Amino acid sequence: MIELKEKCNIFDKVDEGFVGILTNGVVKPNGCLVMGAGQAKEALDLFPFIDAVLGDHVKEHGNIPKLFEMLDKFEVPADLFSFPTKVHFREPSSFELIKNSAKWLDDTARENASELFFLPRPGCGLGGLRWDDVRYNISFLPDNVIIVTNT
Repeated sequence: MIELKEKCNIFDKVDEGFVGILTNGVVKPNGCLVMGAGQAKEALDLFPFIDAVLGDHVKEHGNIPKLFEMLDKFEVPADLFSFPTKVHFREPSSFELIKNSAKWLDDTARENASELFFLPRPGCGLGGLRWDDVRYNISFLPDNVIIVTNT
């Protein structure tokens, strides 16, 4: 994995590769994933339908990561992936969930070695975790995974 030294808005990277959205596992009664704060809220503001897409995914498959090629579904020029860090949005991020998401990302990034995968520091904003601790747990990610410090 490579860490970008400068802060940037991760959604400025949609033209360069897949962009990760940090998620939780709570689906509202209307079928939409809770995305009310932080980077998830920023994603929802940019892609107003993404909460429904992610809600469907969590209902069908559980709180696990997934690639979403949005151009195919919604004519939006962005390829995104979900990266669960929390079971419930009100709780701190889970190291176990982050490790499981990182294992999926490791496999996905290696299978798609010509693609770049941009990921904000998982669990470190509203998730309450320290970056040094998270970095240690995901340091096995390949070099086509770029960690971004979101502005």
